[in-house]
Parts: sequence; C-alpha cells; structure tokens
Amino acid sequence: MTPSVPLLPVVHIGLNKTGSTSLQRMLFSHHEAVHFLGKYPRGKRSPAEGRYWTHGVGEFLTDLIEFEPESLWEHYQKTGFAFESEQSAFWKRSYLEHIQPILHNGQVPIWSLEKLCMGTPKRRELRARRIVQAFGECKILVVLREPLALIESLYFQRLKASQLSRVPDQWTGHYYEIETWLEENFTGLQKDIMGVLDYGRTIQWFSDLLGPERICVLLFEDFVQQPSQFLDRLSQFCGIDSPRSMQLMIGERRNVRWTHQSISRLKWVERVPFGPTIFRRLPRQKRARYLGVHNDHPLQGEKARAPLSSAWIDRISDACRTSNRWLHEEWSLPLAKHGYPL
Repeated sequence: MTPSVPLLPVVHIGLNKTGSTSLQRMLFSHHEAVHFLGKYPRGKRSPAEGRYWTHGVGEFLTDLIEFEPESLWEHYQKTGFAFESEQSAFWKRSYLEHIQPILHNGQVPIWSLEKLCMGTPKRRELRARRIVQAFGECKILVVLREPLALIESLYFQRLKASQLSRVPDQWTGHYYEIETWLEENFTGLQKDIMGVLDYGRTIQWFSDLLGPERICVLLFEDFVQQPSQFLDRLSQFCGIDSPRSMQLMIGERRNVRWTHQSISRLKWVERVPFGPTIFRRLPRQKRARYLGVHNDHPLQGEKARAPLSSAWIDRISDACRTSNRWLHEEWSLPLAKHGYPL
C-alpha cells in the first residue's frame, strides 16, 4: 500500500571506522524497506564498481556532494555561501525528478557517505547546506566512536589501503608508524583527520538546519556491546523493520583488521633487498593474502595495536573535547562511560 505520508530520506554521514561498511553492505543494501542509493549497493563488490552507484540518480549525487573544481571552490571561499540560482534550481529540480517519486513507494531512500564528516569546516558546512537546500527535509544518521580508538582504527585502514592500492604508490611495500601518519595528515591541506574529529560541528550544522529531532546520534561502542539495542534505535529512526535489521546484521563482520603477524610480514617485505619493488608488482589479491588482511583469508592471532605518545593523546583529546561536551548536553549520550574525552 502506498503510504499516505511520504517517507523522509535518510543520510548516514559516518563517522569513519564505526561499522559503516557493515551497515552499507549487509543492512542498507539488503533490507526490503530500504531503497539504497549509495554507497556499496547490493551486487556491487568493490568501491571502484559500487561507489555512489545510485540507480539512475548518480548525476544528482555527484553534483550535490562531490568537491567543486578548484576555480569554483575559490569562488565559494570569496563569496561565502551565496549559491548561484541556476545551481540551486538544478539540485532541487533533480531531487524532485529522481528522488521525490521514491518517497511514495514504501521504501526509505538511504545514502551512506562518510565524506560528509571529512575535510575542512568550510567544505563540510557547504555540503550540509547543499543537502538541506536540495532535499528540503531529511534525516541525518551519525555513528560516533571514542576518538583514540577511532584514530587507531583509521590508521590501520589507511595502512591497509596503501598496501592494497590498485595502482601502487610510494608507500606500497613500506611500513610507517602511526605518529608518522598523524604528523602528515593531522593538519594537512584537507585537514583530513581534524575533519573526522570535529564531528560535533558537523552534527551541529545539520541540527541547526533541520532541527535536532531530525538527527540521530548513535555510538559504535553500543553497536559492539549491545547490537540489538543499537539496531533497534537505528531502525526506528530510519522507519524500517527492526527485527529484519537484526536478522541481517547480528554476527556479521567486515573489514578485517591487522594482526601482529600481518605487521611483521610487512616489515619483513621492507627489510629484504628489493622487497617493496617485488611486492608492488604482485596482484592486489596476492598482496592482501600475504599480509593476512584479505576478508576471505584473514590471519589469526592477536590484533595489532598502535600505541600513541601522551602528547598525541592530549592533542587528539583536545581536538574533540568541545564536541563531546556539546553532544553530552544536547543528546545526553553516555560518552564518559565509553572513555570519550570530556
């Protein structure tokens, strides 16, 4: 039966390393009540094949979400957030033509785009304003993770990506410490890591534009420790069947993490003569299997850890303390219970 009230779209904005891939591949792309529009929709097996595949509305998402060409971005920096009328009209018209019809078919349109929590403050605010400008009304779903654990997990994800790149680069076949990675990425041009840690400001922009009742903030720690309660809250917010969500998700796991043995193998590659050169010439699947980070052939053993110095612990904690205090006051989240800096 066609619902009398149209369903509101849901935009899942991350954060990184909070179970997003599992939600994308196992829940959003398989739940019968969801019209999944990106990323990794059902039947797509890799980022190259599936990223932002949107069943005919890819142009809309690209124009709405993707970064601007440098010249246009410079224009936005100079003029603030004054949109040109033809762009605004295009985004709204595209939404009405491609997305609005979906709202009446009994399925909830869902996007999952982690990049909305990444980048400079100006870019993140611009994306939030664009979405609200085009959609009018929608819901925003975000999952947080204790920052130190998030940074460690993100480091291993980036280390894995550099070893399994389809086009090997200078890091393929080489090991680098977490603090080396932090020094190069914490305050770089894109402020990549700072954007992730500045999640409070990203959430506040959406809250100011849509109202707090349209925002759902969940914790990754609850996803791990209390999956049923986590999935029930997520499902109720999205407007989908909770028991089906639990059936699809309970016990599922994606993104195999490094083990100590995996790190040892990578360090060995770096030490042997011509090791990195030979490693870079291997097919991607063979590199993954050798390092034990292949989803189908993971190495067993103790998970690798990347301890941080006290200086970096303080720096990361300071970067998100204001966000955590605001979120605790606004949503009464049990952040202290899970070790979030307050």
